[in-house]
Amino acid sequence: MDMTAGIAEFGRLTNRPELVAWAKRVYDWIGRTHTTRYGWVADVSGGRICESCAIASRIRLGLALYRAGAADPFGEIDRHIRNQLLESQFMNLDFLSPLAPQRPRTDKTAFAGIDCMIRGTFQCWGTANDLIGNDDIEGCGSGGGVQGLALAWNAQSEWRDVPGGKELRVHLLFNRTVRGPAEAQITSGTPIAAQIWSWLPYEGHVAVVAQQPLARLALRLPDGADPNTTRVRRLVSSETHAHESAAVLDGKYAIIPDVRIGERTDVTFQLKEYETVETAAGVRYLVHWRGSSVLALEPRGTRAPLYVDRAALKKGRAPLGQPRYP
Repeated sequence: MDMTAGIAEFGRLTNRPELVAWAKRVYDWIGRTHTTRYGWVADVSGGRICESCAIASRIRLGLALYRAGAADPFGEIDRHIRNQLLESQFMNLDFLSPLAPQRPRTDKTAFAGIDCMIRGTFQCWGTANDLIGNDDIEGCGSGGGVQGLALAWNAQSEWRDVPGGKELRVHLLFNRTVRGPAEAQITSGTPIAAQIWSWLPYEGHVAVVAQQPLARLALRLPDGADPNTTRVRRLVSSETHAHESAAVLDGKYAIIPDVRIGERTDVTFQLKEYETVETAAGVRYLVHWRGSSVLALEPRGTRAPLYVDRAALKKGRAPLGQPRYP
């Protein structure tokens, strides 16, 4: 997929649409045959292992096709980031056997500090339902997992020209301070344009506080959101009453025009609960969803099963703060 992403970029930059079309066929085939909706991506054709690197590679290819106008990958990126990639991060290390040598220590064998080394990194030997697919740890997952997060972070939003000014289009609803569009001779360090606050995955709620006037704000609803329940509440700092209405939708995006400086916009929506059947490495899995987040997966893994700590997502209230590491 990394190779294919390069071909898609080359096709876009050299006006070779046949190369972009070929890359899209590769992307679609891998999606149909070696990818689940929650983010398991086989490391090789016919493989049972999901490397964090493979998730990053799929995100990279999807974004290359998006830039070429050939794909809309953001629903998938959101699902993959929130599920398999986060579940592939080493947090609870209770699965580790005692870190003591079985024979006298030599120059080539070290055990001390392994738990500290891997905490916070990403697995490279996960399966569709288990953090532990093989008994060893491969280092490339650390970089691959971080790349996946960075690719999604960098593609979270973009600026578009619209009549009357600029549109801030937010593809992924993560907490973020967004800077204004790049100005002449400046590519970074521009003034803050907006702050994004997200209650996902606990609640279908996102708020945007504008630090600059926006000709238009567009927020992409996550997969699993009920568009018919989407409401927009707007409050300008100089006013005492908020204005609430049904959202105007353009496809997956809630459109809010003429956002004033200091205005707070709250978009709320219900998150559907549903089930899908996914096939990974020839095994069928029943996946329980709430919005774009997995609540549970069956059959469970046997060594370090995934999604076992997600019951709190059904409480419907985002915690004020939750440490990532114990």
